[in-house]
Amino acid sequence: MHPNVKQLFKQDIIDLFSHKRGGHVQKWIYNDQIRPDNTSGSTLWHNFITSSADYYPIQHEIDLIPQLTNQISHDFDTVIDFGLGNQRAINNKTIPILLSQTNLKRYIAIDVSENSLLGGTQRVKNQFNKIHISRINGDFYNQHDVEGIKRLGLFLGSTISNQDMIHGEEFPRNSIVNHLKTLGNTVKNSNQGTLIISFDSNPDLKSALSAYQHPSWISMMTGLMHDVAAELTPSGDFNPSMWHYAPKIDVQNNVLHHIICPTIDQTFCIGNIEFNLKKDDQFVIINCFKYPIDLFSELLTEAGFTPSNSPVRSTHNTMTLIDSHI
Repeated sequence: MHPNVKQLFKQDIIDLFSHKRGGHVQKWIYNDQIRPDNTSGSTLWHNFITSSADYYPIQHEIDLIPQLTNQISHDFDTVIDFGLGNQRAINNKTIPILLSQTNLKRYIAIDVSENSLLGGTQRVKNQFNKIHISRINGDFYNQHDVEGIKRLGLFLGSTISNQDMIHGEEFPRNSIVNHLKTLGNTVKNSNQGTLIISFDSNPDLKSALSAYQHPSWISMMTGLMHDVAAELTPSGDFNPSMWHYAPKIDVQNNVLHHIICPTIDQTFCIGNIEFNLKKDDQFVIINCFKYPIDLFSELLTEAGFTPSNSPVRSTHNTMTLIDSHI
């Protein structure tokens, strides 16, 4: 890792083990760090989404793209992509949206994974060789200054469904609204902008959880501890292999908590900070919120967005796409 990135990773892990935050480390589970079993977060994610028969968000979202492109404006000159997907996502979501724009001049991609940036922008370049393509290697939840007059932001992959929250805490309403505001500020700058957001709206949390019972997903969760061992070299008896996956459903807050727990007591230091973890202590790696449409509409309004069109929804309301201007 780059020293600056490593420092951010270190602080996030310290906050995780201190029980100060939960779900905030989700951006690190997709990274390119090679682990002892020759996998990485990014390769495990690819294996999961290409081999799981039950993981519905990607295909259900793809199925909604034709209806979406028919109803959005077609005269945006700039498209800002907040978080690139894999080849399937680029080909079936991003490129159809880009093709719908008759005045397209530039495509700007923002992602924490440099590999995703390089691969995704190359696929776009192969299809659109006359537009300007730029990459920003960074967190899309930080505001970025970008070019363009009439801008369209893409926040796909149900990424807004992944928010900070420790199991047992209240719904993180203010945090979600602030994230939406930050995305809006990047899109609009001094002008009005439009943002397309996809979110998981599955009302059946038990069914939704079953989609994650897959070896690659479970290895993504527990494998983060191998990245901790490799990058932060904890002293003491930290054991990255002695962890297990223990998800929980929070019906009241419409969220699946993807939790890992140590299978033995572990005492270790990261830097000069000591941790005494007990067997089965709970650490939330990622949260997957399943927003009711009315709730998400409220969050958008609080963040300053106004819906441009009616939401596009899948059968059984498992996925929703909505375009709003700010």
